[in-house]
Amino acid sequence: MIRPEDAVAEISAAAVDAAGPRRRGKALRLLLRNPMALSGLGIIGLFILVAILAPVLETYNPTAVNPLVALAPPSPQHWFGTDDVGLDVFSRTIAAARIDLFAAFVVVGAASITGSFLGILSGWLGGWWDEIFMRVTDMFLAFPALILAMAISAVLSPNLLNALLAISVTFWPIYARLARAQVLVVKQLEYVEAARSLAAPTARILLLHVVPNAFTPMLVQATLDMGNVLLTAAGLSFIGFGAQPPTPEWGLMVAQGQQYLMQQWWIATFPAAAIFLLVMGFNQLGDALRDYLDPRVRGR
Repeated sequence: MIRPEDAVAEISAAAVDAAGPRRRGKALRLLLRNPMALSGLGIIGLFILVAILAPVLETYNPTAVNPLVALAPPSPQHWFGTDDVGLDVFSRTIAAARIDLFAAFVVVGAASITGSFLGILSGWLGGWWDEIFMRVTDMFLAFPALILAMAISAVLSPNLLNALLAISVTFWPIYARLARAQVLVVKQLEYVEAARSLAAPTARILLLHVVPNAFTPMLVQATLDMGNVLLTAAGLSFIGFGAQPPTPEWGLMVAQGQQYLMQQWWIATFPAAAIFLLVMGFNQLGDALRDYLDPRVRGR
């Protein structure tokens, strides 16, 4: 015997399945026609490839000091030159791609999952739980992200892992707010009310109806936040609250090269260019995703 709530879920799922391939195909074609999306995907794909092949591409050990070649300019032997202790800038820039990409994916993943889970619960339960949770979220949002991350990192002792934890704490409220806003809209829709009136399990309603509707803004926000996390992580390392020497990290490399910027420009320029390109790639992809996932654009 088929339960009423199962019938409602099957009808809803069938309707989504019928329209899904056509909509996804149209949205994908719209995305692939967007030069900004292609540019962003190309840049991100290139950096991911570099990070995967980092052990092969590195021409020198990224942490091996060689004072005999300190401050050497770019040359066939050292493509990006060397820093003040003889570390090969090219090898360190390549190695840092793996570390910084890992940091961005870990922070955004942790922040989005935690924030979305808490935001969905807050919006669904409402009442005092929602009120208390939103005030806690407002308290975190009241502090500038970098300042709060600096304070947390300083308390935990400066290193890369603690910096990632500190950044995660500063980014989850954004996802909590977005998820809650989506839940407040979706739970008033007729098919959700019908499922609730038929005593469908709460977990089933959340998984089948609420979470899929909250996924789109979460995806766009996560893509845009990848660039923000990269900048925040580099900023923490730059001021001494993130990665510590001799870890190859772009922000730390820029900090180490700032005093030589006028003469030995290559020490800071190449890692700074890597940060700029990767952040631009994520921002371009995020803007394109926002455009083609917007129903007002998609329906044209």
